[in-house]
Amino acid sequence: MEWLKFSWLGGGETITSEQFTTFLSITQLSMLRHLDVTSSPCVSDESLKLMVECTPLLRHLNIQSCDKPTSEGIRILGDLKFLKYLNLYRTQADDAGVICLIQNNSDLENINLGSCLKISDFNRIFEEIGKNCRKMKTIDVWRAKTLTSQGIEDLLRGCRKIQRLDLGWCIGLTSNSGSFDRLAQSCPNLTKLFLTANRTLCDVDVLKIADFCPKLELLDILGTRLVTRPTIEYLLTKCDKLKFLDLSFCYSFGADVIGSLRANHPHVSIKRSFQD
Repeated sequence: MEWLKFSWLGGGETITSEQFTTFLSITQLSMLRHLDVTSSPCVSDESLKLMVECTPLLRHLNIQSCDKPTSEGIRILGDLKFLKYLNLYRTQADDAGVICLIQNNSDLENINLGSCLKISDFNRIFEEIGKNCRKMKTIDVWRAKTLTSQGIEDLLRGCRKIQRLDLGWCIGLTSNSGSFDRLAQSCPNLTKLFLTANRTLCDVDVLKIADFCPKLELLDILGTRLVTRPTIEYLLTKCDKLKFLDLSFCYSFGADVIGSLRANHPHVSIKRSFQD
């Protein structure tokens, strides 16, 4: 067996943590490469420990929204050595556990640390990714409040293959630090970029993205108030692979402007939500 998908396993106590642990202990999983237990209430510290022992060759691990494992329990995942994909979204993963995972899995290409509220220093996390995971392609750190320009700088020293990056609601990142300029110039392979709710994002940043990210397919700048129509027109003309642009709650873009942009660029899905 090489692949298991157990999303939402054990809801309503239909399967207990003890039963899931028993399943792991009696099933031949030594060749397992892919395990997805998204939002499974039966996943516990004990089952994670057994999981690591039984699946030494694991490449893909998704424990997104598994709220039962503690920070200490998640640290045991650091014993895995061959991960390429890791999703810890909305778990109790902390700095020590994530750093251990990064240091022991140099082949990591995709990591999701969105809404991991126990991580206190995202700059250190980005520093470790830049040092150890040079194949990294996808990073999601939605709501990483402690991430600053220093973290971006450290990341980009080692990671130049990034294709998808979610920096939504990362309130420590500001335009005047040069983070977005540096990001655009260092990541020519970017296809998806989320800068959701960054109030400092401005025309200069979007122009840089347009000039240096020719493969861009998706850009989310929901909530910015400083980007103007000429800049968006330039972006839409320059990035001919763009398929989706989120301009929701961007106050420079009323319904008439959005209508005009959609008419002029019908190949791009332009999203607009607005609340008075």
